[in-house]
Amino acid sequence: MTAERAFPSAARKLAPYAAVFLVAALAYLQSLHFGFTWFDDDLLLERAAHFAGPGGLLSVFTEGVFPEKTGPAFYRPLLMLTMALEYKAAGAAPLLYHLTNILLHASFSALLLFFLRRSGGVPGLSLFWALFFALHPALAQAVAWLPGRNDLLLGLLVLGGVLSYSSYEERGGAGRLALHGALFLAALLVKESAVLIPFAAFFYARLYRGGWRPGRLSAAGTVWAAALGVVWLARGRALAGLSGGEAAFAASALSNAAALLPSLGKFLWPADNGVLPLISDLNFVSGGISAAMLALAAWRLRPAAPLKLVYGAAWFAAFLLPAFMQNNFSPHRLYLPFAGLCLALSAPERPLPGPAKLWVFAAGAVLATWLFNLQAILPRFSGRLSFWRNAAFNSPGRATNWSDLGAMYLLDGLRENAGGAFLKALELDPRCDSATFNLGVLALSSGDPASAEKWWLRTVEINPDYLKARHNLVLLALGRGDRRQALERAAGLRLAAGGLPTELEAALAAPAKK
Repeated sequence: MTAERAFPSAARKLAPYAAVFLVAALAYLQSLHFGFTWFDDDLLLERAAHFAGPGGLLSVFTEGVFPEKTGPAFYRPLLMLTMALEYKAAGAAPLLYHLTNILLHASFSALLLFFLRRSGGVPGLSLFWALFFALHPALAQAVAWLPGRNDLLLGLLVLGGVLSYSSYEERGGAGRLALHGALFLAALLVKESAVLIPFAAFFYARLYRGGWRPGRLSAAGTVWAAALGVVWLARGRALAGLSGGEAAFAASALSNAAALLPSLGKFLWPADNGVLPLISDLNFVSGGISAAMLALAAWRLRPAAPLKLVYGAAWFAAFLLPAFMQNNFSPHRLYLPFAGLCLALSAPERPLPGPAKLWVFAAGAVLATWLFNLQAILPRFSGRLSFWRNAAFNSPGRATNWSDLGAMYLLDGLRENAGGAFLKALELDPRCDSATFNLGVLALSSGDPASAEKWWLRTVEINPDYLKARHNLVLLALGRGDRRQALERAAGLRLAAGGLPTELEAALAAPAKK
């Protein structure tokens, strides 16, 4: 009889978490039919194939994401491990990759509910904020765009790290400390901003779980230092010789701190700025309105402790600001920061004014609106052409958006559209090397090698490290029988690339045709 009673009781306790999980998963069901956007996901797939190959899965820990010697260097072992495992299971078919993202998002949404309730959140209000998060239109990119998985993984590991540390602070135990250390180490292998976990965990335990014990903090500090040391050494070896540019990225993030305001605005007013917005595309008015509304709500409801409101706001800013490196304001970066705002709003000191039924109706209306907007936004991630059209038309001031849209047109055989997009990119930025390179590709495919050569020479002039342009210039010289020029150009390519492809070496070594 006791067991019979226990089962319904356990089911009732788990029901809210199961409901949040199912709602979050079903909301993204259409993305199971999506393809690839060709914005990093195509490159990640190539790397997944590499890591799934003869080198073995462990090579994800010894190599960077992108092996180029120029440009930003990224160390993302756990992201690449998940994708390499998927590649082993399903190859290049996109279904499994999208399914994994959906399951990660649903899991995070359910964990967020647990986090809010463990933090003293009112049960009904915590459920609302978890669903609010699960259906939020501004977070669609984190789930429907495959590289957004990094934000999903980071979110799960950060929440897990904070919760495990608070459990260790309360009850001690080597097992709890080991679990926290493992989660912290894993988070560091996902993204550099995981270095904030010790601060987030310590202040959470201090504010929400009744204090801290110096001895346990000291032991945790040793674990944190060990994890940081391991990842620092592994990252340094994996990225040796690559351009990290950390100092420049940090300066870029600080200079873009003003973007925090419109990013805050998207929490209550998810204005549509497209998939790759510039800071000039962001809506500062909505940010101001949202900040005022949140301040009014905080004053009216008075959170149980003012410092908890500060903690939620600091969580939002601290996890978002590093994402502004490289002038990148893509909405997938809002994923983990928004969890901090949900935390700040989940435990008011005063009850909500007015009839409870009115608030239930209002909550349902908000969630229905979120779901409707989410379904309208998702198709932009369905494939490469829809993605890049959105990027170009919603952020028309970014030259690379037009250049990449042109490349998608070219792949789909829309040659006239492609040429127009490339020229638009050069109008915005005459030094857009991807546009000049692709104009060369377009010219060659139209039977005009002379124009192709002109565009590729311009590409190398803009960017001497544009290896594909150098490679094509060698092939053009070989094609017209000018071996002397081909050898000269090959020398430049060898210097820039550190070597030549085997097939090109063979072509250069072959006797000249008479």
